[in-house]
Amino acid sequence: MRHLRSVMELISSVATEHEKRLYSDAHAWLYYLGAFEERRKMPALSSSSRDWRASTDAVGRNGEAQAPWFQHRLAEHVQQQQQQEQSLRGSGSGSSRAVDPPPLPPGSSPSYRRWPVYRRVFRTFFLSDWAQPHGSTWFDRVVASQAEVSAD
Repeated sequence: MRHLRSVMELISSVATEHEKRLYSDAHAWLYYLGAFEERRKMPALSSSSRDWRASTDAVGRNGEAQAPWFQHRLAEHVQQQQQQEQSLRGSGSGSSRAVDPPPLPPGSSPSYRRWPVYRRVFRTFFLSDWAQPHGSTWFDRVVASQAEVSAD
């Protein structure tokens, strides 16, 4: 995981904006794999979002808490992708995604139900439904919690 993290840090620092857009799905997949591993190593989560946030620190080999680096980067990546899609729609250029999420009902907050969209992307790589914890149980929560932190 340390090697994947150092590779992703290098990519984010040297890749051009064009390269980031071109390989956006691959970057999302790699962030997802890292986040999946972080989630897999976490203790069982409670249903309370407050308890969930408190448990988002993974435990390292030495027993010390470690920030869930990949989960944060995955959430940031999804949010940046969502902002780019919204700006493209606003400019009339269309969307970079083949399948857009359904539009939001009037008066609703931003949609963080992104799992169905990203599940299709991840299946083009190698996403299995048997691996646990399944992305449908944590992906949208990770993205939404990062959005709450960013809004503060």
